[in-house]
Amino acid sequence: MNKTASKNLNTTSNNESNDTMDEYMSNIILKCNFNNEPATMKEKQKKMKKLNKIDNVNIVIPTIHNYNVLFQHNYNIQQLKEFIKFHKLKQSGNKNELLNRLHNYLKFSFYIIKIQKIYRGHIQRIYNSLHGPAYQNREICTNANDFFTMDELITIPNNLFFSYKDVDNFVYGFDVISLYNLITKSNGEVKNPYNRIKIPDEVLAKVKLFIRLSKILDPQVDTIIKTPSFEVTYQKGIELKILDVFQYMDSLGNYSNPAWFLDLDRIKLIRYMRELIDIWDYRAQITPETKRAIYPPNGDPFNGFSFVQLCHNHDIYFMRKKIIEVIEKIVTSGLDRDNKSLGCYYVLGALTIVNSNAAMALPWLFQTFVY
Repeated sequence: MNKTASKNLNTTSNNESNDTMDEYMSNIILKCNFNNEPATMKEKQKKMKKLNKIDNVNIVIPTIHNYNVLFQHNYNIQQLKEFIKFHKLKQSGNKNELLNRLHNYLKFSFYIIKIQKIYRGHIQRIYNSLHGPAYQNREICTNANDFFTMDELITIPNNLFFSYKDVDNFVYGFDVISLYNLITKSNGEVKNPYNRIKIPDEVLAKVKLFIRLSKILDPQVDTIIKTPSFEVTYQKGIELKILDVFQYMDSLGNYSNPAWFLDLDRIKLIRYMRELIDIWDYRAQITPETKRAIYPPNGDPFNGFSFVQLCHNHDIYFMRKKIIEVIEKIVTSGLDRDNKSLGCYYVLGALTIVNSNAAMALPWLFQTFVY
């Protein structure tokens, strides 16, 4: 008997608690007394009785922009249910419950959207600032291409562009996906691929925040670089080879930019090889022992290379392919790291003579080899 009474008492208590909560939620907006609306249920009911009814022909469905029309007409319960159905709300309840439910939903939605708009604007301003100093003027970047995709910076979509000013006071631009993958896949220090200087921690934090905010805002950024399973085109394969060789030179502690090579037209490519051969054979006065240490065993990286064939060929990709093969021999074949770095010294020195951007970035090297 006591258990039954206790159970009934608990059930009654729970029902009363639920009723109290429902009543609180259904009347909370009325207690706020916004825009001089009725402050109590009795006042609201009294005011509603004085309003004129409206027929279905002249009816206007209330929205977040005109929710006050609910208090300008005496809607019948069927009309309120149609409004409720339109906004996909719960349709049960009496007239007052339907009215409160609809009004609360529309009014709260109105202010929620306002708050969301303000906060989204705040996020957007932070996001815009993360693009860096070259966001509005990409010409101030030292590099002209992204280090991984080789896309020109001016062609990178705004939502993927990231730039920062390094400790050397130069501005560098990137496709943020390339930079993000460099960060996530690097073991240890993350270095700027253009100057081999460690990227500051605050810049790394900005890149990660950039990606996070990109996923909040529209359009989203896909941070996964998808490696195509199909065969790479002939032209793209050569560009990737050039990128690999220049990245290798950078890994030896040099500063280079593959765009310096890719920007060379047919005439300048021919001149570059003429300068490189002259430096190797005469101008730098390299001893036979040093040549063999840079390119063992015979010290002749130009063996098999036809300068005549290069001059008579008009396919710039073929020319790039033949030249980068020679460059790769010079910078990767050394007996040790010092000899490989010395090979890079001659390769980049010749490049400063035919490319003004390379000369400005490496003026000391230009002065060494120019004549």
